[in-house]
Amino acid sequence: MKQLRLSLLIAATSFQLIALGQWNALGTGLSPVRSVTTFSSALYAAHNGGVSKSVNSGTSWVLSNTGITLVGGQYNVRSVGHNATYLFAGTQSGIYRSTDGAMWTNVNGALGASAQIYANKFFHFGVATFAIFTGSIANGGGIHRTTDSGDSWLIGNSGMGSNAIAYDIATDGTNLYAATSVGLYKSTDGGQQWSSVAGSNFAMYALQVLPNRLVAVTTFGYRYSLNDGAAWSESTGDPANPTKGEMVAYDGKIYALSNQGGCTVSIDNGLTYSSFNTGLTPVDQVAQEKFHVAGTRLYLGALQDLYYITGSTVDLNSLSNTELPSPYPSLFTDGFTVDLSTIDDARTVILIDATGKEVARQNGVANSVIRVERNGLAAGQYRCLMIDRSGNRALLGTVIAE
Repeated sequence: MKQLRLSLLIAATSFQLIALGQWNALGTGLSPVRSVTTFSSALYAAHNGGVSKSVNSGTSWVLSNTGITLVGGQYNVRSVGHNATYLFAGTQSGIYRSTDGAMWTNVNGALGASAQIYANKFFHFGVATFAIFTGSIANGGGIHRTTDSGDSWLIGNSGMGSNAIAYDIATDGTNLYAATSVGLYKSTDGGQQWSSVAGSNFAMYALQVLPNRLVAVTTFGYRYSLNDGAAWSESTGDPANPTKGEMVAYDGKIYALSNQGGCTVSIDNGLTYSSFNTGLTPVDQVAQEKFHVAGTRLYLGALQDLYYITGSTVDLNSLSNTELPSPYPSLFTDGFTVDLSTIDDARTVILIDATGKEVARQNGVANSVIRVERNGLAAGQYRCLMIDRSGNRALLGTVIAE
């Protein structure tokens, strides 16, 4: 057996500035595009007319509403999301799920469903799928979780105040963080129980977890924390007094939305932001909804259309969970090993950082035992992925460079 050695050629002191480019309109005809997700290689968009599906990266779309209930003459789909098995849609008539996007089944159970209370976002962490409902916890909003893909729903906001409105959930790979109207909460048990984070008792609308820092859209503007939320510093270049927000880490940058200030981007981990609206129509510059990362594209849903930019980021939520050999040791100083000696279909191994950005790549790894040397790799957490000959990505495991 031939053993290959993978050298991670990372020049720690050499950087290249890359132009941001501009947003590209897909001309979907969908309005407004409230939410986007990817499931089984297809793209799904939520809008007032229902759910639309594209199998060619947004070039053309077909409606996919069978099974969803009309409310006041409209489907009023507010969100789409997925776990490993099902596609989910949040509507004013409840949560629906589908295995193929063609037929939908209501799995809302006893959860709220109205024009004021509905599932506005979906997340999947570990064995649980989370639905964030609009409105305060006291009024039926908040976080709900399921471990059986919606057959039953559990309270997902235990420990939060009844007046809290949940807006966002993020993870560092171990813990969960929730941005709410009354501050930041943290869970160490997969969202079963939450505790407030001292020093973070202010409204927070969007949150991202980066290596060694949290970044957020808050009522006081964009902020970042270097000590797990105990204290926060002000970013610069951000819109004043946000009342809502969205945020995504993509391609080594942070993209954010708030109020009618349009899209902003940070290339220095949240210290400073600048406007990034090139390519958007004048209306869509002030009427944006949500981000979605799929493959190497970042999508932005807006009032009149769906837009995208391209980069080298990998969508962590779309990775296959196929059982494969794990890197060893997972905590390393000099390097680690991956045994792919029995994997005929392996084509490429890559490493990605906490934002999903690819930092190293090696081709021709089938039937090999790979030794990954550190070679100047910065301390932090990385994900090791295998790409097969069909282009499918599978997560081999997470490694931490000490």
